[in-house]
Amino acid sequence: MTEKQFLKALRKALRGLPAAERRDALSYYSELIHDSTDSGMTEQEAVASLGSVETIAAGILGEASGTGKRSASAGGRGAVTAAVIIGSPIWLSLLIAALACAIAAICVLLSLVAAFFAVMLGLISGFILGVISFFFMVWSSPLAAFFQLGASIFALGLAFLMLLAVRGVALGLASAVKAVISWPKKLLARRGGKVNG
Repeated sequence: MTEKQFLKALRKALRGLPAAERRDALSYYSELIHDSTDSGMTEQEAVASLGSVETIAAGILGEASGTGKRSASAGGRGAVTAAVIIGSPIWLSLLIAALACAIAAICVLLSLVAAFFAVMLGLISGFILGVISFFFMVWSSPLAAFFQLGASIFALGLAFLMLLAVRGVALGLASAVKAVISWPKKLLARRGGKVNG
C-alpha cells in the first residue's frame, strides 16, 4: 500500500472526527511515513510498519472520544468554578450578612437569658433581705413585717418559676449554639469521607 492509498483509507476511516483533528492525524502519519522513508525504508515498508488502517483509526477515534468526555467534564467544572468566582461578590456578601444576622440573634437571646438570670438573682436577694428585715420589723410593726415576709416568699416563688422557664430556654440556646458551631466541622468531616471513600 502506498502513502497516498494509506492516507485516503485513514481519512475515510476517520470521517467521524472534526476536520481539524482529522487533518492533524493525517499530517502526523504522513510525517511518520516520510521519516521512515528518509531513514532507508521503502514507502510500502513504512506504511506496513504502521499497522492496519482499521487499528490506527480505532485508536484515534477511541482517544478522541475519551478526550472529548474529559474536556466536557473539565469544561463543566470550569464553568462552575467561573460562576462561583464571578458570583462571589453577591453570594459572599449574602453569606456574611446571614452569618452576621445569626450571630446577632444568638447575642440577643444570650442577653435575654442573662437579663432573666439577673432578675432572678434580684428576686432571690430580695427574699433574703425581706426575711432579714422581717426579724427587725416584727417587734415594732408586726403587720408590716408579715407583709414584708409574704412579699419575700412571693419573690422567691417568682424566682423559681423564672428559673424553670429560663433554664429550658438556656439549655435549648446552648444546644443551638453548639449545633451552629459544630456544623462546619461536620460538613468538612462529611466531605472528607466522600473524598476518601
